[in-house]
Amino acid sequence: MILLSLILGEENIPLIEDDSLGELNFKTSRSLPAKAFDTYNNVMYCSSFSKTLAPGFRIGWVSAGKNQSQLEKLKFGSNISTNPVLQDAIGRYLESGHYDSHIRKLGIELQGQMMKYLSAIATYFPKEIRLSVPQGGLSIWIELPENRDAFVLQQEALSKGIGICPGHIFSTSDFYHHYIRINYCPLWSNKTENAIITIGKLI
Repeated sequence: MILLSLILGEENIPLIEDDSLGELNFKTSRSLPAKAFDTYNNVMYCSSFSKTLAPGFRIGWVSAGKNQSQLEKLKFGSNISTNPVLQDAIGRYLESGHYDSHIRKLGIELQGQMMKYLSAIATYFPKEIRLSVPQGGLSIWIELPENRDAFVLQQEALSKGIGICPGHIFSTSDFYHHYIRINYCPLWSNKTENAIITIGKLI
């Protein structure tokens, strides 16, 4: 991150750093973002309360360094303002000092959720699959056998009322066609376990 910030700063190339999942970290300490090494004031550091408080809030924030004024003008020109009542409520909550405690509790809950999903995937999915063990965030990435198209699998799962994401939609290139992403936010239940069983059979 230090070298990246330095190179881009010297070339006067802005870096947009999306760290909306950075606070959902299962480690005792989190890695520093590129913004922490931004000696050129060139990093536009973005995050969101939609991932940590409530998805429906749709409120994020950005620290854009020397690009802040220009960014504010673009924001004003696109939709004038974001819900002021929600912004004020979030601001008051942050001032209360309870946000850090909430993040710690949320991380513990999410890690517990993740372990249940990983255990079920190991039990019900074919042994040929490979998966990542997240250090935070909300999702598990799974590599399918190379001949299994993730988009086709998604359509088959949707026909049974189950939502998964094919990997190629997260790529700007023609990659990850045999990868899927599964969100472990939904509370573990018989319904979610049955969904995992069904996906395993479809693979």
